[in-house]
Amino acid sequence: GFGAHFFVQMSEPLQSSPEVPFTEISVKFGRTKVACVTKKASHQTKEREMSVVWAEETSSFVSTDSHATLYLQRIKDVSTHLRIKVQASGGEAIAGSHYRQMEEILEIEPGATSKQIRVELLHDRTLPLSTSVVSFFVEVFESNGEGFETVGQKTKVEITQMDTLKSKKVSIADLEGLDEPISWLQQFSNALSVNGGGDANTATILDCLLHYVAVAWKVLAAAIPPAHYGGGIPSFCVALFFIGVTSTLISDFASVFGCLVGMTDTVTSLSLVSLGTSLPDTF
Repeated sequence: GFGAHFFVQMSEPLQSSPEVPFTEISVKFGRTKVACVTKKASHQTKEREMSVVWAEETSSFVSTDSHATLYLQRIKDVSTHLRIKVQASGGEAIAGSHYRQMEEILEIEPGATSKQIRVELLHDRTLPLSTSVVSFFVEVFESNGEGFETVGQKTKVEITQMDTLKSKKVSIADLEGLDEPISWLQQFSNALSVNGGGDANTATILDCLLHYVAVAWKVLAAAIPPAHYGGGIPSFCVALFFIGVTSTLISDFASVFGCLVGMTDTVTSLSLVSLGTSLPDTF
């Protein structure tokens, strides 16, 4: 336990003696005249006997991960060879269903300050599907020359169960439900309004200026059918047609401008046509 202890009591001599030849005592005691002397036990604690500790007390993974990667760190005798045993067990997790049962003997070479431990995780689809968290423990044992003894070092591994069998596939119907559908007429109304039909009172001068500059293009884009019509097929076809018409107009105007200023077709295509077709795609 805590070792042996004894008490020392101090007092003034009652009379002169050969050991105390003086009659007047020049020492004054305080309030405490009794002292307790404790001799600590000679054995070391388990913490001092440890050579390795886990880097983290708790590690979290998901059931779809292939392995749980853990790390042991050496805290003393780095220059010596160390032999340890690592065992996974316990907890709510089921060995063979959530993780692979593991009991391995590992060697830590001199000079190595850490050791990586990998526990294979399993995802048994036959188990009841759940999103709860299960856990198990990984314990380390150190060699004592004759076998392995525990040093009281455990790390907790938490596994979050992923419900992969019920993962929902995203469909066009789901995407259509993200935004509130609007009518074809409402598209034209929004195109002719500042802030796209929003609160006009919050519009800045720049918003008004850009609206009047681009109002013609907004009305042209409003002619495209809404995306929720016919599963989006009419919107795709009309938009693709408008893109082709716009690219043709830009190409013709660039060709005419190149002829007026004396630019070759190659220079025109690499400069004017690219600025009108490819560059807007970057924004």
